[in-house]
Amino acid sequence: SANQKGDLKIIGPIFTLVGLGVVALGIYLGVERYHFLETAVPASGVVVDLEERSSDDGYTYYPIVEYSPAGTFKAIRFTHDVGSSPPSYRRGEHVEVLHQPDNPNEAIIDKGIFNWAISIFVILFGLLFASAGVGASIS
Repeated sequence: SANQKGDLKIIGPIFTLVGLGVVALGIYLGVERYHFLETAVPASGVVVDLEERSSDDGYTYYPIVEYSPAGTFKAIRFTHDVGSSPPSYRRGEHVEVLHQPDNPNEAIIDKGIFNWAISIFVILFGLLFASAGVGASIS
């Protein structure tokens, strides 16, 4: 009906703007990850625990990793920035770590190409949202 088309003409640009904002966030996250990876150095670590965080769907498990930066005997402990349900890691599992040489507390589990997963997912979600907005605007 004409009223629904009018609603789509209003909602479409809002979806497009929100989607483009989400794309911008994804690009920002990608640039941040690029700068991190550009200077990060590798180390070997061990999953020492799993941090359990509750959500509406149950629990998400974030691996807590301990490692020693090259040339030191000081153990650094960090919580990985990506969790999963069921857990992707087990206590005692050996993992490769990437960390900043000048700030060993800034560290992640090295997941290869999947180090980019969050930024790529956010960009794709934003593009989908923006596309829906454009589609609603022109229908």
